[in-house]
Amino acid sequence: MKLTEAAALSGGLLAMALSACFGVDYASGRWEALRAWKGPSGSYVVISDEELFGALDLSRPGLDGVKGAAEKGRFDEAYAAWARYWAQRTRPVWVFDADAYRRAMKDDLPWLTPIILEQADKVLRREIVAGTYPAKPKGKTFDWAADNGDSAYIGWHYFFWFRALARAYALTGDERYAQAVADIVVEWHDALPDIKKFEPVVWNSMLGSSLRATYLVEAYCALRKSPALTPQVHAAMLRVLLGHARYIHDRHMQKYTFWNGQNSAAAWLTAAYLMLPEFKEAAAWRAATIPIIRQHFEKDFRADGGQSELCEQYHMTGLRDLWTALRLMQRNGDLELPNDRAVMDKFHKAFLWPLALSLPDGKTPALNSGVYASEWLIFAGLAHAFYDDPTLRWALRRFVKSGWVPLQKGFPPTSFWLIDETFAAALRD
Repeated sequence: MKLTEAAALSGGLLAMALSACFGVDYASGRWEALRAWKGPSGSYVVISDEELFGALDLSRPGLDGVKGAAEKGRFDEAYAAWARYWAQRTRPVWVFDADAYRRAMKDDLPWLTPIILEQADKVLRREIVAGTYPAKPKGKTFDWAADNGDSAYIGWHYFFWFRALARAYALTGDERYAQAVADIVVEWHDALPDIKKFEPVVWNSMLGSSLRATYLVEAYCALRKSPALTPQVHAAMLRVLLGHARYIHDRHMQKYTFWNGQNSAAAWLTAAYLMLPEFKEAAAWRAATIPIIRQHFEKDFRADGGQSELCEQYHMTGLRDLWTALRLMQRNGDLELPNDRAVMDKFHKAFLWPLALSLPDGKTPALNSGVYASEWLIFAGLAHAFYDDPTLRWALRRFVKSGWVPLQKGFPPTSFWLIDETFAAALRD
């Protein structure tokens, strides 16, 4: 056979193999540029069925059906077997239990349920405005590539608005919310080649990609029994989660970075290694994450517990991310950090720091780029997972009243900048 004929044959076979990837046509030219996104761990975006199932430890209990189908190249059957496995899997567990969440919201914070449901219903109605960016409807969900030049378009891809769907599903069991999650995952993945500024939009260094992946895996766990999670949805979700974990591990978790965004990366990679232990790379994800979290506690938080940027909102993003990581570890028996006295003492001070700043009305002042708000009380409650602190309990009883909504508010007209001291003071009428 001539070399040209052999090349043509091998190219044709490769195209056939790629086009056979379940739920996505990787053989089409639109995916070609994204093949370059790969690293030591493997591909980040274009992940074939062979590579995906090769990345899974199919010798684990419960995966016999997946293994048998994958080894025969029957990937549609393999994804269907994975769907059955996922629906029956009871451990590991997410940071909250859906039944306990539903009871707590009903008994203790009933006024928040309509707000969460309305947020989720806006997604169903496709009426999302992320900051100043109005999302455009397309297909079953949105036009993911509709970049209007507003930087808020990048923030829309953080998926903050997406969180309401899984929580609404936990509160109601309404399959409309589960179906919306499924449609978003599939259509967002399929739109990846159309996003023009791929790196700043999709990866956004380590920040946007880590936040989005964390919210995706939360939904993936919350909806595990839903019929909306079809084999096609599982295929798209697994590709996205594996690719995001590889990207964060390879590009952003090999050394400590003095930036709050790495806490988001650490939270995501903790979620990846604990919630997706079926991936062979989970041990490497853990090995990279643990020492970096430890360094953030040592270097990012001052002796009084304040995060080094001295801004309440950045402080609380650190609390959010580190709480997520440590709570996942605690709930799933990975106790190296939750049992570390130095780490947990520093974390305790970090939970108390906003209270030390708060004004008599329970709101924190607009310190540096922070805002006048009471969202810190969320973390006073979350701290109870680790600490039985009477001071934080007092703060919750004192400031959380019926109707309290933990939303961050804008810079109020009663605040002004004290330029010389580089912080803001909030004044009450």
